Amino acid sequence: ACQSRDGVERPRREPDFPPALHMSGILYYRLQRYGDSAVTLRRYLEVAPTRVGDTRVLGHDLYTLGRYAEARAHYERVLAAAPDDVEARRGLALSVWREGDAARALSELDAVLAREPRNDEAWGWKAQILFDAGDDVAALEAARRASELDPSDPRTWFLLARLHAEAGRDEEAAR
Repeated sequence: ACQSRDGVERPRREPDFPPALHMSGILYYRLQRYGDSAVTLRRYLEVAPTRVGDTRVLGHDLYTLGRYAEARAHYERVLAAAPDDVEARRGLALSVWREGDAARALSELDAVLAREPRNDEAWGWKAQILFDAGDDVAALEAARRASELDPSDPRTWFLLARLHAEAGRDEEAAR
């Protein structure tokens, strides 16, 4: 607290208070205000540059905004500071995939699955990448794993239906 000219004690204002900036960035992200979240989290990094490991969400913001190269670069910074952050590694995988490097994306997803074998999101994205690459057998196995882990994910069920339909298994596709 500090005393004002009129003698009234008021709380000190710190517009660049790192915990407030970080929490604001996360809140903006949850509100799906990705641009505002990115601006706030970048400001957080300006005032707390050693806290890059806390800013995985900035990578998510950039990815969601379609800025894949920036997202990739940021995920790489996060992973340099926090190498065990599986969600940053999953984000990195998706970013490099969007940049056209399916092989590296699959490698990064395999690293996620080595640490968290029950990561349904990683299995689902692995299935999608394998499907896009034309490896329907491996895609089907990955999609089955994803659907077992999260039976309510419509994206995985849609992919399973496509895989079965393309293989001529119309009854399974309809299910």
